Amino acid sequence: MRFQNLFAALAALPLLASAANKSKFRDLAEQSKDGIIKLDSALYEELLAPEAIPGGARGRDYAVAVVLTALPVQMQCEPCRKFDPIFREEAASWKRTPKETRDDLFFGVLDFADGQQVFQKLGLQTAPNLQFHSPTTGPHKIPRRQEMITYDFQRNGFELSNLHNWITSLAPHKFEIYKPFNPIPYVVAPMVIAFVLAVALLSYQYLAPLFASRFLWAAMCIVAILVFTSGHMWNRIRGAPYMTQQGFIAPGFSNQFGLETQIVAALYGLLAASVLILSEVIPSIKSSAKQRIAILLWTGVLVFLFSVLVRLFKIKNGGYPFSLLLG
Repeated sequence: MRFQNLFAALAALPLLASAANKSKFRDLAEQSKDGIIKLDSALYEELLAPEAIPGGARGRDYAVAVVLTALPVQMQCEPCRKFDPIFREEAASWKRTPKETRDDLFFGVLDFADGQQVFQKLGLQTAPNLQFHSPTTGPHKIPRRQEMITYDFQRNGFELSNLHNWITSLAPHKFEIYKPFNPIPYVVAPMVIAFVLAVALLSYQYLAPLFASRFLWAAMCIVAILVFTSGHMWNRIRGAPYMTQQGFIAPGFSNQFGLETQIVAALYGLLAASVLILSEVIPSIKSSAKQRIAILLWTGVLVFLFSVLVRLFKIKNGGYPFSLLLG
């Protein structure tokens, strides 16, 4: 009977050690406002490999999401400072999960200033680096899953939604992003609407003729047409730069710069204006001599502008087969 009690006590030691480790990290997470454990090299090793610590548990029955970063200003790591509030919002959302599941995943941050040994051990040359360590034992261990999975910033970026989808796909339990209730829009929006309505009612007699102006709507339509046909939406969707040190014309028809788009829009507008002047304005000139001079002048302007446009296409792609005055 004594031997049985002794064996039972020995068998319970790993469980007690595991419970002690989790209790320690639970307390550290609870003390943090956003549930993130601030790590150093020793605590990082203890959190991820408790069996390496004297008296530690055999294996880890909880998951860990830890970001290795460099937040001090002197480190000049802009991506680190950009990602930090996003990671903290994700951790704060997990902290609001039920207590019975909260200990199955811990969030940690290891700054370079506190964990140079870990950075050197892992051979890290850049930051931030986000690691997800799956449980190595216990009910949440998934067979054949890689123990450490690294977040791909190049592919997923710094969006909270992408980070959340990645974390929840690996976490032991699903959870939602917590968004605190913000009453300001519900107060400000009615006030803004009421103010706009009041201004509209008081200025109706002055604004009504303006909104009824055919010239105003025609000008707005022309501007919209020029903006959309010149590639403005493509720039907005792709995030094209305004220009580069190499120039303001992007090579190839599948690329373009912001300044290049504005130049094309201006050329389209001037070409359209030239056609309107030739077709609508010049015929109303009563003097035949002035009319002839105007026709020659604006025809020359039209041909020159079109030559510039074709030349621009030629610069973008040397294989463009057409040319006019500018070769």
